[in-house]
Amino acid sequence: MIGAGGSLTVLLSTGQTVSVGLSGTTGTVQDMGASPVFTLGNDNTLTDFTIDGGTTGVSGSGIDGVTLSGLTVTGSSGNGLDFSDTTGDI
Repeated sequence: MIGAGGSLTVLLSTGQTVSVGLSGTTGTVQDMGASPVFTLGNDNTLTDFTIDGGTTGVSGSGIDGVTLSGLTVTGSSGNGLDFSDTTGDI
């Protein structure tokens, strides 16, 4: 998931890559429930937005290759980020 103001690299069928810019202001994902706002799997990317609420902002267990960049996590009743048993880079 990529928020406004970020960019996305797209692989074309020709094998060429292009960067697509996303205009606007950074958005907010808000969760008032009793669960993590995002539960990640392998090779997920979260970048350039705000996460507000939930018991945890971002969680993951037994995952590999997660990218987090330009995030603000606020208002969680527990941990903002909560990872366990991960491999590779996060």
